[in-house]
Amino acid sequence: MRPRILARAAAGLTACLLLGTAADAARSSRVRRVKAAEPPPEEEEARDEARARPEKGEKTKKGRRGREAAVESFDAGLAAYRRGDLAAAAEALGEAVDADDSYMPALSLRAQVRGALGDAEGMRRDYSRPLKNSRSEPAFRRARAEAEVLAGLPAQAVKDYDWVVEKDPDDVEAMLGRGRARRMLGDTAGARADFVAALKDKPDHLVARVHLARIYADSDRAPQAVKELTRALNGNKDFGMAYEVLAAVLAGQGDDRAFAAWSRAIQLAPENPRARVGRALMYLKKGNKTLAEKDFLEAVRLAPTDFSPLYHRGESRCRLGDKDGCAEDLNACLKLAVPDSAAAVAMGDRLAELKLLKEAVAMYDKSVSAALADPAASAKADAAFALRRRADAKEELSDARGALSDLSAAVSAAPEETDAWLARAALYVRVNEPRKALADFDKALALKADLAPALLGRAELLAAGGKDEEARKDLDAALAADPRLAAAYDRRGRLASAAGKLDEALKDYMKAVELDPGQADFLLDLGVARLRKREYWKAIAALDRSLAQGGPAAEARGARAEARAALGMTKQALDDLDEALKADPKSSELHALLGHVQVRMRLYPEALRALDRAIALDRKNARAYRSRGQAHAGLGELSAAVDDFNRAAGLAERPAPELTDLCHAERLRGRDARAVDACSKALQADPDSGWAYVQRGLAYLAGGDASRAARDLDDGTRLEPPRASALLARSIAHAALRQYKESDRAYREAMAIDFLAKSADITMGEDPGPAWDFRARIDALASSIDKDADDPYSYLVRGNALHNAGLYDQAILEYTRALETDGRMTAAYLARGAALSAQDSLDAAEQDFRRAVSLSPKDPLTHLGLVTLLTARRKYADGLKAAIAALKAQEDSPYAESFVKAGNLRYFVRELDRAQENFQYALKFAPDHASAHNGLGLCHFAKKRYEKALESFSRAVDLMPDHERYYRNRASTFVNMGQFENAVSDYKLALAINKDPMMVEEYQRLIDAAQARVGQQASAGR
Repeated sequence: MRPRILARAAAGLTACLLLGTAADAARSSRVRRVKAAEPPPEEEEARDEARARPEKGEKTKKGRRGREAAVESFDAGLAAYRRGDLAAAAEALGEAVDADDSYMPALSLRAQVRGALGDAEGMRRDYSRPLKNSRSEPAFRRARAEAEVLAGLPAQAVKDYDWVVEKDPDDVEAMLGRGRARRMLGDTAGARADFVAALKDKPDHLVARVHLARIYADSDRAPQAVKELTRALNGNKDFGMAYEVLAAVLAGQGDDRAFAAWSRAIQLAPENPRARVGRALMYLKKGNKTLAEKDFLEAVRLAPTDFSPLYHRGESRCRLGDKDGCAEDLNACLKLAVPDSAAAVAMGDRLAELKLLKEAVAMYDKSVSAALADPAASAKADAAFALRRRADAKEELSDARGALSDLSAAVSAAPEETDAWLARAALYVRVNEPRKALADFDKALALKADLAPALLGRAELLAAGGKDEEARKDLDAALAADPRLAAAYDRRGRLASAAGKLDEALKDYMKAVELDPGQADFLLDLGVARLRKREYWKAIAALDRSLAQGGPAAEARGARAEARAALGMTKQALDDLDEALKADPKSSELHALLGHVQVRMRLYPEALRALDRAIALDRKNARAYRSRGQAHAGLGELSAAVDDFNRAAGLAERPAPELTDLCHAERLRGRDARAVDACSKALQADPDSGWAYVQRGLAYLAGGDASRAARDLDDGTRLEPPRASALLARSIAHAALRQYKESDRAYREAMAIDFLAKSADITMGEDPGPAWDFRARIDALASSIDKDADDPYSYLVRGNALHNAGLYDQAILEYTRALETDGRMTAAYLARGAALSAQDSLDAAEQDFRRAVSLSPKDPLTHLGLVTLLTARRKYADGLKAAIAALKAQEDSPYAESFVKAGNLRYFVRELDRAQENFQYALKFAPDHASAHNGLGLCHFAKKRYEKALESFSRAVDLMPDHERYYRNRASTFVNMGQFENAVSDYKLALAINKDPMMVEEYQRLIDAAQARVGQQASAGR
């Protein structure tokens, strides 16, 4: 359970005012006795008799002289008391007691005077002394009990009240006093029983009814409290104490009727400072600052040494933004005695909020002292709570040792309080003492096995120590104990993310944000997860929210820059990185990310500068080395690239991508054996890396090992979204092995992806060399191909080389020879149809494609050739029929390309919804199909859903970064979004890929137009 102090502090004004009312009730009963103008006749007679009658034991002259002196001083003290001069009365009565310490009238009157002067301890001692002589005087024992209450000794008071009630069960005042003492001890049930008993004996006892109402208020039973107070006021409409307590109860419930009750209490007692404070707070609630300040001023004037008025005025000034006034009042409170630990904690909290930390520590000191002096059962828990708050302030003052000392004291004060163990564990975590933190979390869990915060804290330490499975179990247990513990979902998401389980991570991050939408760190984690899932717009939205909530600027802006860069929004990405680097200029990761973005933009010199800086800041930044290697490779500096890729691979935790880059660079340098070795290591690290298989296959092919090359290229193009160049290399490898059928099929697949592909090489930014030209590599195999003239597929391979070089007439001759050898050869009809299409002999081409379909209706490539031709001829209806036939033929084993072709046709006839559906089906069967992403982007573009279009085109670019059409489509999207700088960047990237003279002219025109719009935007902005 949380300590009593929390509940009391949360109650704010209500608790403070109720406590004040209790003290006043006690004080008023005392003052009524002190301020009596004349003692009753019987008291005067008793005193005269006492003067004359010798006490027992008065045997000597010395004793008689002492009594005479005591009587003389008593008379002087009584006269001063009647004049209202309490200080003189106390002095004279002190002389009387010194003269004869057994003289009961002097002790009794001095006790009353001391009480009036606020000396509760002295009052208690004076009432106790006569009882040494006579333990049968209920009046004195009751008086001592009251003094013990005022002195903060309620447990002793209860014993005295018990004695009185036992002697006289009808003593209502004793029952009332015992109820007050029991309430101080936290014995609510006992206190309530006493007040009820008092009312049973004396139903019209209004003070008892008010005390009973206070018990109900303490127990969160406000309606019953109001009912009792109403009954008290029905008995006496001018009972100010009842109005004051009623107002406090109503204020605690947010009931506006409290205002009228406070006003009535002030009317009855204009000099009541608490009522002034209560009404001032109601004025503030109504928005009347002027009248509130007036009441606060009056309250402070009436009680300049009272804690409550100054504290509440300071608190209100804080809320109104008057920090100077707030600090002034709260500093003044530091000089005053606090009513209880709760009030001191509340004030310390406010001082801490104002960053007056030393003053806050001083106030927490008072809170600790007040709690330790409190006899209530929950006082130790209160002290522990105050110690924890003081520890917080000390930690903020960089006094970690002092904070730990306080938390250790809190643990000692209340070892059964789990919060104390949790607080110290958390501090041990912050000062990097995980073992001690773990021990404290274990202690907390020993007290409560399903304590969710402790399970969460232990899980974080276990995860930091690499014990992910144990951490996961603790997080599961924490969520079972508290299904709304947002932080546990977030931490579990991090574990799933680290394990590569992005879907699980995303689910947990979303739940964490749902439960706590204002937590910036959760939004950051969600944004990063969506970034890794390539959900770029959703990532940006989450990161925007994280920044709006005050999340870590450098990290959130860096992640957002990465998402924007992936969408081609290079200007915004660079702006984000600029701001992120302002927030954290020494972040190696941010400089590395800047270099990575510039590499994507092919700004290699700029990238090198950023990456040099990243590496200077962190010599172990694997990402920076890898990106710098790519920048060097883009500039043709392959030796430097190899050095960087080697360093990156040595630093990376999972080095498959870095080793593949190393393999790639070594191959481009002509060091095929080293390339094979690097790719083999990459495949050991990640056996499913299709890209590593492709690069090793190319290295084998360059080294003349066609058998291994073909095997690796087959595996690579199966595992990785195939590139046209890799398929051309596969075709060459199979041709070298005299596997002409496989060679022809690989060539057809390459042309289906990019009919302009000429080179089997995959470069790192530079233009491919002539050694990898497809026709040249096939021509080099001419002697072996000639030996296989009896294989009709050998003619197809020769024809494919001619077709790839644009020699369509010669290619058609080779394809026709194949058909002369085998007239039912589907592949030959497809090949010749493609060549005839390139010559614009469309009727003849259509005949060949239809013949191929009739021969092999289950082969998806045969259908796709016909669909492509009909699309080019704009015979969309026939094309759709062919596409549907193709899809029906593949019901058992769907082929994504068929859905793409069908989607293209539906796009051309403006059936956008159906087209979108086809592209989505294609992605269902082949999530990394670049052409399907491109088609989906075209549908979104046509529907003016530019953000979604941008995401689809960007995904296509990610998958096939050497395909200029995807860059052009994305650039067109940027133009429609008004982001002309990004459009210029994409047009330039497309131009770097396609250097056909006609296209160069077209792209230059587009670049000039976009740059002109950039200038117009800049002028308009000025």
